[in-house]
Amino acid sequence: WAAQRDERDAILSLARRQRLPEFTFMARYDRFMNEREWRPQIGLSLNLPIQLGRIGASVREARAGLEQIDYRRKAAEVQVAFEVESALAQVQETEHEVHIMEEEVLPATERAIRAIRAGYENNRSDFLTLLNAERDLARARLELYAAKVGHLQALADMDRAVGVGPPEASKEAQE
Repeated sequence: WAAQRDERDAILSLARRQRLPEFTFMARYDRFMNEREWRPQIGLSLNLPIQLGRIGASVREARAGLEQIDYRRKAAEVQVAFEVESALAQVQETEHEVHIMEEEVLPATERAIRAIRAGYENNRSDFLTLLNAERDLARARLELYAAKVGHLQALADMDRAVGVGPPEASKEAQE
Protein backbone atom coordinates (compact mmCIF):
# COMPACT_ATOMS: atom_id res chain seq x y z
CA TRP A 1 0.00 0.00 0.00
CA ALA A 2 2.87 2.35 0.77
CA ALA A 3 4.42 1.76 -2.65
CA GLN A 4 1.11 2.37 -4.41
CA ARG A 5 0.60 5.54 -2.38
CA ASP A 6 4.10 6.74 -3.30
CA GLU A 7 3.32 6.05 -6.95
CA ARG A 8 0.08 8.05 -6.82
CA ASP A 9 1.86 10.83 -4.92
CA ALA A 10 4.48 11.02 -7.68
CA ILE A 11 1.74 11.16 -10.32
CA LEU A 12 0.12 14.04 -8.42
CA SER A 13 3.44 15.87 -8.19
CA LEU A 14 4.01 15.42 -11.92
CA ALA A 15 0.50 16.69 -12.70
CA ARG A 16 1.13 19.79 -10.59
CA ARG A 17 4.42 20.47 -12.40
CA GLN A 18 2.58 20.50 -15.74
CA ARG A 19 1.48 24.07 -14.90
CA LEU A 20 5.06 25.34 -14.97
CA PRO A 21 6.65 26.56 -18.19
CA GLU A 22 9.10 24.10 -19.70
CA PHE A 23 12.48 25.26 -20.95
CA THR A 24 14.50 23.11 -23.32
CA PHE A 25 18.10 23.80 -24.25
CA MET A 26 19.68 22.27 -27.29
CA ALA A 27 23.22 22.06 -28.58
CA ARG A 28 24.28 20.04 -31.61
CA TYR A 29 26.73 19.83 -34.42
CA ASP A 30 25.34 19.16 -37.89
CA ARG A 31 28.20 18.08 -40.13
CA PHE A 32 25.98 17.78 -43.19
CA MET A 33 25.40 21.54 -43.41
CA ASN A 34 26.98 23.12 -46.46
CA GLU A 35 28.22 26.24 -44.67
CA ARG A 36 30.82 25.45 -42.07
CA GLU A 37 29.75 28.34 -39.83
CA TRP A 38 26.24 26.94 -39.43
CA ARG A 39 27.26 23.40 -38.36
CA PRO A 40 27.42 24.13 -34.62
CA GLN A 41 23.93 24.99 -33.40
CA ILE A 42 22.53 26.15 -30.06
CA GLY A 43 18.84 26.47 -29.36
CA LEU A 44 16.38 27.40 -26.65
CA SER A 45 12.69 26.55 -26.61
CA LEU A 46 9.95 27.56 -24.21
CA ASN A 47 6.72 25.61 -23.79
CA LEU A 48 4.02 27.62 -22.03
CA PRO A 49 1.06 25.68 -20.63
CA ILE A 50 -2.05 27.26 -22.04
CA GLN A 51 -4.55 24.43 -21.57
CA LEU A 52 -5.07 25.04 -17.86
CA GLY A 53 -8.40 23.19 -17.82
CA ARG A 54 -6.75 19.99 -19.01
CA ILE A 55 -3.93 20.44 -16.51
CA GLY A 56 -6.38 21.10 -13.68
CA ALA A 57 -8.29 17.96 -14.64
CA SER A 58 -5.14 15.87 -14.52
CA VAL A 59 -4.33 17.29 -11.06
CA ARG A 60 -7.84 16.42 -9.83
CA GLU A 61 -7.54 12.95 -11.35
CA ALA A 62 -4.20 12.37 -9.63
CA ARG A 63 -5.59 13.64 -6.31
CA ALA A 64 -8.59 11.30 -6.67
CA GLY A 65 -6.25 8.38 -7.36
CA LEU A 66 -4.29 9.22 -4.22
CA GLU A 67 -7.49 9.34 -2.15
CA GLN A 68 -8.62 6.06 -3.70
CA ILE A 69 -5.42 4.33 -2.57
CA ASP A 70 -5.86 5.76 0.95
CA TYR A 71 -9.45 4.51 1.13
CA ARG A 72 -8.49 1.08 -0.20
CA ARG A 73 -5.72 0.82 2.40
CA LYS A 74 -8.17 1.78 5.16
CA ALA A 75 -10.70 -0.77 3.86
CA ALA A 76 -8.01 -3.46 3.87
CA GLU A 77 -7.04 -2.55 7.44
CA VAL A 78 -10.68 -2.79 8.53
CA GLN A 79 -11.03 -6.13 6.73
CA VAL A 80 -7.93 -7.51 8.47
CA ALA A 81 -9.14 -6.26 11.85
CA PHE A 82 -12.51 -7.91 11.22
CA GLU A 83 -10.87 -11.21 10.28
CA VAL A 84 -8.67 -11.12 13.39
CA GLU A 85 -11.64 -10.37 15.66
CA SER A 86 -13.73 -13.10 14.02
CA ALA A 87 -10.91 -15.61 14.33
CA LEU A 88 -10.37 -14.67 17.98
CA ALA A 89 -14.07 -15.12 18.72
CA GLN A 90 -14.03 -18.50 16.97
CA VAL A 91 -10.98 -19.60 19.00
CA GLN A 92 -12.66 -18.57 22.25
CA GLU A 93 -15.89 -20.29 21.28
CA THR A 94 -14.22 -23.57 20.34
CA GLU A 95 -12.03 -23.40 23.45
CA HIS A 96 -15.18 -23.08 25.56
CA GLU A 97 -16.81 -25.95 23.68
CA VAL A 98 -13.79 -28.23 24.32
CA HIS A 99 -13.83 -27.23 27.98
CA ILE A 100 -17.54 -28.07 28.32
CA MET A 101 -17.05 -31.40 26.56
CA GLU A 102 -14.03 -32.37 28.70
CA GLU A 103 -15.28 -31.13 32.04
CA GLU A 104 -19.02 -31.79 31.90
CA VAL A 105 -20.37 -33.87 29.03
CA LEU A 106 -17.79 -36.66 28.95
CA PRO A 107 -17.60 -37.13 32.75
CA ALA A 108 -21.41 -37.15 32.97
CA THR A 109 -21.62 -39.76 30.21
CA GLU A 110 -18.96 -41.88 31.91
CA ARG A 111 -20.84 -41.66 35.23
CA ALA A 112 -24.06 -42.67 33.47
CA ILE A 113 -22.47 -45.70 31.85
CA ARG A 114 -20.96 -46.79 35.18
CA ALA A 115 -24.38 -46.56 36.79
CA ILE A 116 -26.08 -48.44 33.94
CA ARG A 117 -23.34 -51.09 33.95
CA ALA A 118 -23.80 -51.57 37.71
CA GLY A 119 -27.54 -51.84 37.15
CA TYR A 120 -27.02 -54.37 34.38
CA GLU A 121 -24.71 -56.43 36.59
CA ASN A 122 -27.41 -56.41 39.31
CA ASN A 123 -30.14 -57.27 36.76
CA ARG A 124 -31.86 -53.86 37.13
CA SER A 125 -31.35 -52.71 33.55
CA ASP A 126 -31.39 -54.58 30.25
CA PHE A 127 -28.63 -55.05 27.70
CA LEU A 128 -30.16 -52.59 25.22
CA THR A 129 -29.91 -49.78 27.79
CA LEU A 130 -26.25 -50.66 28.39
CA LEU A 131 -25.62 -50.75 24.64
CA ASN A 132 -27.25 -47.31 24.19
CA ALA A 133 -25.13 -45.91 27.01
CA GLU A 134 -21.96 -47.27 25.38
CA ARG A 135 -23.03 -45.67 22.10
CA ASP A 136 -23.67 -42.37 23.89
CA LEU A 137 -20.18 -42.52 25.42
CA ALA A 138 -18.61 -43.21 22.03
CA ARG A 139 -20.63 -40.36 20.52
CA ALA A 140 -19.53 -37.99 23.32
CA ARG A 141 -15.87 -38.91 22.76
CA LEU A 142 -16.30 -38.39 19.02
CA GLU A 143 -17.87 -34.97 19.64
CA LEU A 144 -14.95 -34.10 21.94
CA TYR A 145 -12.46 -35.01 19.21
CA ALA A 146 -14.48 -33.00 16.68
CA ALA A 147 -14.46 -30.03 19.06
CA LYS A 148 -10.68 -30.33 19.46
CA VAL A 149 -10.28 -30.40 15.68
CA GLY A 150 -12.52 -27.35 15.40
CA HIS A 151 -10.37 -25.60 18.00
CA LEU A 152 -7.18 -26.39 16.08
CA GLN A 153 -8.78 -25.15 12.87
CA ALA A 154 -9.82 -21.94 14.64
CA LEU A 155 -6.23 -21.49 15.86
CA ALA A 156 -4.98 -21.97 12.30
CA ASP A 157 -7.50 -19.39 11.06
CA MET A 158 -6.30 -17.02 13.77
CA ASP A 159 -2.68 -17.50 12.69
CA ARG A 160 -3.67 -16.83 9.07
CA ALA A 161 -5.59 -13.69 10.02
CA VAL A 162 -2.69 -12.38 12.09
CA GLY A 163 -0.17 -13.30 9.40
CA VAL A 164 1.72 -16.09 11.14
CA GLY A 165 2.67 -19.07 8.99
CA PRO A 166 2.79 -22.69 10.08
CA PRO A 167 5.85 -23.74 12.12
CA GLU A 168 7.28 -25.81 9.23
CA ALA A 169 7.17 -22.81 6.87
CA SER A 170 8.97 -20.57 9.35
CA LYS A 171 11.73 -23.18 9.82
CA GLU A 172 12.20 -23.41 6.05
CA ALA A 173 12.32 -19.63 5.75
CA GLN A 174 15.09 -19.44 8.36
CA GLU A 175 17.22 -21.99 6.49
